[in-house]
Amino acid sequence: MAATPDRMIVLGIPPTRPETGFGYIEGTGEPLRSQGLPVFAVKRFTEKPEQAIAQQYLDSGKYQWNAGMFFWRVSTFLENLKKYVPKTVDALEDLAKHIGKSTYASKLKTIYPKLENISVDYALLEPATRQQGAPQVYVIPAEIGWSDIGSWAAVYELLAKSEGENVLAGAGQVIDGQGNFLWSPKKFIAAIGVRDLVVVETPDALLICPRDRAQDVGKIVKWLEQNKRNDLT
Repeated sequence: MAATPDRMIVLGIPPTRPETGFGYIEGTGEPLRSQGLPVFAVKRFTEKPEQAIAQQYLDSGKYQWNAGMFFWRVSTFLENLKKYVPKTVDALEDLAKHIGKSTYASKLKTIYPKLENISVDYALLEPATRQQGAPQVYVIPAEIGWSDIGSWAAVYELLAKSEGENVLAGAGQVIDGQGNFLWSPKKFIAAIGVRDLVVVETPDALLICPRDRAQDVGKIVKWLEQNKRNDLT
């Protein structure tokens, strides 16, 4: 699929839960087949959704998680760079003239801060899905055991050997509880009658939240930044 000129391919991870911390890819139409695998034209990319929207995505069966793994011909990539981010291409072509020369490091230092700070999803794939004509972007659902380990819930899923297991990173005991992730390297944790919690201790702070809201730790980080709590690590 990726060897075909003008096509950009993304691996999509079949979602297993209404995850609010990942981007999603919506496939559309009847699938093509490549070596026995279904390949869908991409209708759109969506950003991290609210819980209710994530549940709708999961129930529809049309969405995959965006794992950020892309495949394309070099020529296709360069053509799309020129089409969608021409200023970046101009800057890189300028830099290319200095490769292998003593001026390269200083030229890179000058050019790099001026480049647009944008991901390849935003820069190329999303605008390509909005173009008229034949589809350019395709998604292949890929069950490959992927996880970005981007939250404490993801760490729990990686470490738990069975459903409902309590995972403790340090000394502790759980009575009449299940599905908890308890991280306290220096203190003994005793938990009674609780389930699906994340508890993480650092030297100067303690995080407590339901496991299914572990992605919301970012809200606390923003609050700390807004209130200039630079004393907390």
